[in-house]
Amino acid sequence: MLEGLWMLDIRGCVFSYDFPFKLSYRSYLCLHHSMKNCTIRHIFRGRHMKSDNEAMLRRNNEHLLKANRFQLYLIAALVGLVFLLAGFTSNVWNHHPEPKLLGLGPGNQVLDLPLLNEPFETTGIAQEWGEKHVRRLYTFTYDNLGDLPTLVSDMFYGGEDGSDSTKLDAYIKGMKAQGFFTLVSKEKRLCTAFLSDSARVLQHGMMGSGTAARYGYRIQVPLNVQCKNEQNTKTFKRLVTLSVVRASPTRSPDELVIVKVNSSEQASR
Repeated sequence: MLEGLWMLDIRGCVFSYDFPFKLSYRSYLCLHHSMKNCTIRHIFRGRHMKSDNEAMLRRNNEHLLKANRFQLYLIAALVGLVFLLAGFTSNVWNHHPEPKLLGLGPGNQVLDLPLLNEPFETTGIAQEWGEKHVRRLYTFTYDNLGDLPTLVSDMFYGGEDGSDSTKLDAYIKGMKAQGFFTLVSKEKRLCTAFLSDSARVLQHGMMGSGTAARYGYRIQVPLNVQCKNEQNTKTFKRLVTLSVVRASPTRSPDELVIVKVNSSEQASR
């Protein structure tokens, strides 16, 4: 039996009936043709319909397969995009970009400016700076005492525009109070400083307040100051404490400047 097609044999005539519809026009044509031709015609028609249905089913299945495949690709792409965005967000959240300041140095050279409220990578940088530069404060002769403020001014904090000399003036005043200038000028001596021990960083953190607040260090340096002339050499043991803060490389190549100098006689061991 062919789907949708029924063959009826009534008294030698063959009629076709397409269930559930009425008798088809093609069935009446059987009256004018032989039963063989009529039967073959209707069987061919039924086979053709079955072939069309199978082809249609195949096409529908192919369309469904393509649609399902497209949906899978789309879902995979969306999932990949979600993971990519999640990874990017996590990377930005956990690895904040480092803030950077730029400035112009001599000859319009672009310089990376440090953040003045942040410390150096290690306190050893400040310690080495103290050991290197503190000796300049106690190295002078009787004939250049007048030039000493100029010779050491680059080591001191001079304000935002470099015009503030209060820190330098306090150092000069302290040297006079210690009697070094009087001794050197009267006895025509040459003073030179040497480390008697390693420097120590006593404290570090924010110093100052408001817009002038900067990261700083208190460095203690033991010194032997030798002042000599043609007759003799006098040695003074001093314990110098420097308060230094971060500075722009346009103001100080070593990125540190002095804001205060305290000096006292070192106790004998």
